[in-house]
Amino acid sequence: MSSNFTLSFTGDCIEVAVAPDYEITRDSQRLLWGAVAQACKQHRCIKVLSIGKAPKRRMSTVDAFNSGCQAAQIAPGIMLAIYFRGYIPDETTALFKNTAYNRGARVEFFSDIDAARAWLAGDATSAPG
Repeated sequence: MSSNFTLSFTGDCIEVAVAPDYEITRDSQRLLWGAVAQACKQHRCIKVLSIGKAPKRRMSTVDAFNSGCQAAQIAPGIMLAIYFRGYIPDETTALFKNTAYNRGARVEFFSDIDAARAWLAGDATSAPG
């Protein structure tokens, strides 16, 4: 399976750039969270910014729940800012976000890349959306 994403450390966060053909599935998320966990450990960083075009998604509610659990297990207190151009959060998004939050992760979806970066930097005035 191709990963369809790249990881880089910016000095402030781990940046995950998903390819235009990235599809959210149980398997792609397992691969993604494993790579993010390695990068977070290597760089001693718990701030992650995921960017790209709104991906296709093939996940059941159980898959979304499990993905939220996997994301939260990456590191205590992990912060995930997700900016997908054109993405409209829905009930599956909320389930993923709430599952991760209930396990100690902070996850927000953003419609503006600058707001996502500001949120990761600790700017309380930056609002998701």
